[in-house]
Amino acid sequence: MTKGEYDVLPGAARLFMKPKTAIVVLGNPATPDGRPSRTQQARVATAVRLYQQGLGSVIVCSGAAVYNSFVEAEVMADYAVSLGVPPEAVIREPTARSTYDNAARAGDLMRQLDIQQAIVVTSPAHVARARYIFSHYLTDFQVVSCGRDASWGRFLLLHAWEAWQRFRLWLRPDHRLPEKP
Repeated sequence: MTKGEYDVLPGAARLFMKPKTAIVVLGNPATPDGRPSRTQQARVATAVRLYQQGLGSVIVCSGAAVYNSFVEAEVMADYAVSLGVPPEAVIREPTARSTYDNAARAGDLMRQLDIQQAIVVTSPAHVARARYIFSHYLTDFQVVSCGRDASWGRFLLLHAWEAWQRFRLWLRPDHRLPEKP
C-alpha cells in the first residue's frame, strides 16, 4: 500500500475470505457527459484495491441507466479496467435499477459462476441499508464503505436520507424483499 491508502478490510476479516469471492460495486449515476462520477470513482477505486489485495476473483459492476442515459455498470467497468483490472475479471450487470436489483442480480450471477462469497462496495451512508437488503439475497457477504465521496453537506444529507430509509424499512418491511436465505 502507498501512503494515504488504507487496508479496506481489517486483517482478521481476511482470514474468512475465500479465494473465489465476488467484489460487487453498487451503481450510482455517471456525470451528465458519461464520465465516472466522484461516487463511482470512489466505489470502483475501493473495489480495485480489494481485487489487487487478492480479496476477490472478479469485480461485478452493477447498475442500469437510471438517472441519465449512461449505463452505470458500463461506466464503472470501463473505469476499473482503466485502473489496471484485467477486462476478463470485470463483469458488467447492466439491468439493476435499485439496491434491491443489485442484490438480486449479483446473487444470480454468483450462483451461475459458483461463487459463494461477496464483498459489496458502496458509499458510507448506504452501508447499513445495503447490508439489510443483501442479507435477504446472500448468506456469506460483507459490505464495505468506499470512504467519504461527497462534500460534508451532501455527506450529512445522504446520511439523513439513508437513516430515514432504514427507519421506513424497520417500520414496514419492503414487499420486494424475499425471505432471508
